Amino acid sequence: MDGKEVAEVSGEVTAGKTTKLEVALPDDLAAGEHALEVGGTSFAFTALRPAEFEVGKLAVDPEVAKVRQEIAVAVNVENTGEATGMFPGVLEADGKEAATAPTEIAGGERVPVYIRFSQPKCGKCRLNVSGSKADVMVVKPVRLGHGAVLKNSLGGGGGLIAVENRYPYDAMLCLTSSRSAKKPLLAVYVRGRKSASIGGLRPGTYYVFFSIGKDWNRYTDDFLTSYGRERFAMPAEFRTRQWTSRSIDYAARMIYTTLYTQSTRFTITIGSSNGKKRAKVVEVSGDKFPTP
Repeated sequence: MDGKEVAEVSGEVTAGKTTKLEVALPDDLAAGEHALEVGGTSFAFTALRPAEFEVGKLAVDPEVAKVRQEIAVAVNVENTGEATGMFPGVLEADGKEAATAPTEIAGGERVPVYIRFSQPKCGKCRLNVSGSKADVMVVKPVRLGHGAVLKNSLGGGGGLIAVENRYPYDAMLCLTSSRSAKKPLLAVYVRGRKSASIGGLRPGTYYVFFSIGKDWNRYTDDFLTSYGRERFAMPAEFRTRQWTSRSIDYAARMIYTTLYTQSTRFTITIGSSNGKKRAKVVEVSGDKFPTP
């Protein structure tokens, strides 16, 4: 090969027959063009650089999953060699092999590799595909009690909000400051087809958000399966008004003063309004929805 002896090949060839002889090429053979001569016959060949794989960033969907729910892992893999190779596609979960997706990749190609698996237990799970790592949180969904208050920092007033959930699915209602719509001040869980009231709210102007879904989890304080997130377009303004009245008992020579306090009470209806005009709502993306 290339003018140097690299191997000796021998074998019996029966008259009129063809025999295949195998030539072992050197392990340190350089990539590129080479000339090979065997038994007086010469020919050229090209040695390709072997397959080598570069693995991109893992994409995990969903990033928070239920126990035994199918989790999809996608990763872009590039073969930086010249020869076609088989990428093993081994997915490790917490150091143990969880699934494989062997994928043939031609030299110089970059292709997506998809691997699917599920986890039988709760907790944060560390994923690894050929050195590229990511996390997935596996949770066990719960259903909270009707009227469960997840957060309330609006105490100290006389305001009241009554929530009627007409959906068959559970809901979470959030009130936030009109100045900081991402930070929840009040959050309450309302089961489907039920109503709840929260009183003692102090005066102020608040945005009213609500989320509809199922599979509540305490890791994100949200529904894993969401059927919609919305906010009422107009903020709710809670006010407290006080006034006094005086009465005179001339016989007893007494003056009586009575203090009256009036606070705002809102009724929020989530879902169908039975033909009545419904307050305008706007859709809210998951990353902008306030969570307790």
